[in-house]
Amino acid sequence: FGSKKNLSTVAPATEQLICINVETGKQRWSKHIGKIGNAPVIQSDENSIVISTGYQMNIYDMNKDLFNKPLQLPGKAFNFTMTGDFIYASTWNGFLLKISRTTNNIVWSRKVYSMPFHVVKINRSLQLCNLDGELMRLNDDNGQTIDYSTNKVQVNITAMDGIDSTLVLVSSTNKLFLQNTKRKDFSPTQVLMENPIVSMQVFRDQNEDKIIISLSDQSILLYSSIGTPLWKFPGKKSIFSKPFIYDGKAWIDQGNEIIAISTT
Repeated sequence: FGSKKNLSTVAPATEQLICINVETGKQRWSKHIGKIGNAPVIQSDENSIVISTGYQMNIYDMNKDLFNKPLQLPGKAFNFTMTGDFIYASTWNGFLLKISRTTNNIVWSRKVYSMPFHVVKINRSLQLCNLDGELMRLNDDNGQTIDYSTNKVQVNITAMDGIDSTLVLVSSTNKLFLQNTKRKDFSPTQVLMENPIVSMQVFRDQNEDKIIISLSDQSILLYSSIGTPLWKFPGKKSIFSKPFIYDGKAWIDQGNEIIAISTT
């Protein structure tokens, strides 16, 4: 992960966090972060990285010389969602925690499910969905459930993403469920894929929400926020599968090449 002229990477074997000069490829510095256990949960953005093993999470801020003290979780971490000022941690036993990136303190914590769940922040609320397809919205300020926001999709959910007014769920049945969060009724559009979904991303492009999908047969598909197919690219020999979206292009490896596909 990187920011401006720096690139950072984690080396589990040497227990190091390493910062690299993007222009020269030379190492700027390295810091010891200790042993990373089996199956760690890792999330990062341009300035920070969160690593959790067991019941402990560590937040490493690239803009500070000293790392924050570890935080104890009420369960093993399932995933992390990072925003400008906060980190949201969900656990395998159904807890959700809001953590301040400024103070490294827990703002609030509550148990919302009895199983793992996905969480995204859309505008001023948090949208949650557990693996059984049960959805709810929470008030970001206090973690309380918003009235009349609980719904259910009758399938298992493997991934979720959202931006602006679009919520996208990925099911184990090769379907996308697209929900306009500004509508009061819960009637998501369903889009069936020909093959299992490997990755899904929602992004903003020319003032429109768009969805890019990678399938197990290497094909890459672009949809509008209401499920209109825009194009399909017959990919091949990709190792990473998930395109990198930047400035109107989707970058992806194809065998010995790296190509850019226009998203406009």
